[in-house]
Amino acid sequence: MAAELSPKELLLLGRCPFFRGAGEALLRRVLALPDVSAEDFGAAEPVYQPHQFRRCLGVLLSGQVQVTNASLSVSVLQAGELFGAAALYNDQPHYATTLTAR
Repeated sequence: MAAELSPKELLLLGRCPFFRGAGEALLRRVLALPDVSAEDFGAAEPVYQPHQFRRCLGVLLSGQVQVTNASLSVSVLQAGELFGAAALYNDQPHYATTLTAR
C-alpha cells in the first residue's frame, strides 16, 4: 500500500537531505514502493528501541522525537530530519539509542 502524505508532508520530504532536489513525480514513485510506509506515533510512544527497530531510513514529517542513550538525552529530532541510518550501516543486533515520540 502506498504511503499517503499531505501536501505539507510531501513538501517537507522533498526538502530533507536524502530527497533534496527530487521532483514531486519521483517522490510519489518512491512513496508507492511496497516497503515504504507512513506511520503515526503518539506522545511517549517508542519509535525505535535497542531491541525493536527496523533496518531502514526514516524521515520525521511532523512533531519531535527524543533520542536517548540509556538515561542520557542525546538530541531532539525535528520535522524534516532523518533517523535510522545507524541501523543500515552495521550488522549489530541492537540499535544504539532509543527514539521516543514527543
